[in-house]
Amino acid sequence: MIHSLRDDPSPDRLRALLEVAARDNPAAAHGFGAAASTLADIDDRLPRSVLRCCFTAAIKPARYGSVPEQEADARANHHRQQVQSALQAELAWLAGERAEPDWPVFPSVSTGPRRRHRVILGPEQPQPAPTRRAPLEEYTDHQAAALWLRYAAVLADPIKRPWLCELIRAYAQWTAAANGAGLVQDEEIADEPTEWNDAYYGLLAKCLPGLQPQEIDEIALTPITSLPDEPFFDVTSIFLRGVDVIFFNDRGLPADEAVRIRSVLASRLVAASGWQRLAGSRSNSVEVHIGPAIAVFFFNDYGRFQPTKCYLLPSAIDRVDPFLPLLQKLIESGPSFFTALVTLNLLEVSPKPSLLSLIVRAAITWLKT
Repeated sequence: MIHSLRDDPSPDRLRALLEVAARDNPAAAHGFGAAASTLADIDDRLPRSVLRCCFTAAIKPARYGSVPEQEADARANHHRQQVQSALQAELAWLAGERAEPDWPVFPSVSTGPRRRHRVILGPEQPQPAPTRRAPLEEYTDHQAAALWLRYAAVLADPIKRPWLCELIRAYAQWTAAANGAGLVQDEEIADEPTEWNDAYYGLLAKCLPGLQPQEIDEIALTPITSLPDEPFFDVTSIFLRGVDVIFFNDRGLPADEAVRIRSVLASRLVAASGWQRLAGSRSNSVEVHIGPAIAVFFFNDYGRFQPTKCYLLPSAIDRVDPFLPLLQKLIESGPSFFTALVTLNLLEVSPKPSLLSLIVRAAITWLKT
C-alpha cells in the first residue's frame, strides 16, 4: 500500500493506508517498518499521520468484570469514534484544510508498587488500609504503540525530521509516570512497560543531537533519575547504550555532552542501595536489574545467558579518554568482582598508554579491597 502511493497518492488511498494504521491489531507496523523511508520520501508528513493514528487506536476502553455489557459496548463505540475523528483530522491536514493535529494524549497511568510478601516476627502491628484507585475507563496498549514506535526509529534524523523530537517530548511525562517516577528509590513497581521503554528510550538517544543541554535535562536526565532503582537500572541500560551508538558513530553528539549525560546518570547509580551493597563483593554474580546498568557504564553488554563483553571496537577506544575520570570514580566508589570484570573487558579491547593510569589506580583499589 505504501509503495502504491508513489503512482497515485489519492485521498482514497491515503484513507485506506491510515485505516490500516488505525486498526486495533498492530500487525501492520511490520509493513510500516519495511517501507517507512519510502513513505517519508513520498510525503514527509505521512509517517507522522500514521503514528498518530496508531497511537490513537492504542488508547483502548478498559474492560472490567463489573462493567455492564451495555456500558462496555458504549465504550467500544466511543473508542472507534475517537479513532475515526483522528483519522479525519489527519486527512484534512494532509489536504491543507487544517493545522497539524496534536499527538494523542495517553491516559494517565497509576503505577503502583509491586505486592510484597511479609514474614511477621512477633505481634503484628496494625497496617493502614490500602488505597483503592478508581478503575480507569481507558488504558494505553503500550505494547501495540511500542511496535509502531520501534519501527519509526529507521527515520531517526532529528535535524531532517524535528518532529521526532516533538514526539519524544509529547510522551516524556507519560513514560516517566509509567515507570514509577515519584515513588521511593527502593520501590518495586508493577507492570513496567518494557517494550515501550525499549522503543522510546532507543529513539530518545537518537534524537539527542537535535536537543539543547537544557532540553536533554528536561526530557531525559531529570525523568530518568527520578525513577525508582529497578526501573532506573533498566531504562539506563537502554538509553546509555543508545547514546554510545550515537557518539561513537559520529552522529552529532559532542564529547562534552556525552560525558555530562553519563556523569549525571552515574551519580544516580552510586546513590542506589544496590550499588552500595555490591561494593566490596567478591561474588561473580550480580543482581539482574543492576548488572546491565553497571555494564553499560563501562561500555559492556551484560545478559544472564551470554558472556559479558565490551561492545566497543578497537577504533572507538581512541575516543574513550574523556570518560576515564568518571570510570575511575566508579571503580573507587564500588570495587567488586563485577566492576573489575567489565573494566578489564574494556581495557583489553585495544591497550594504549592513556589507559595506563586507570588500570594502575584500579589495581590499587582492587588490591586494597
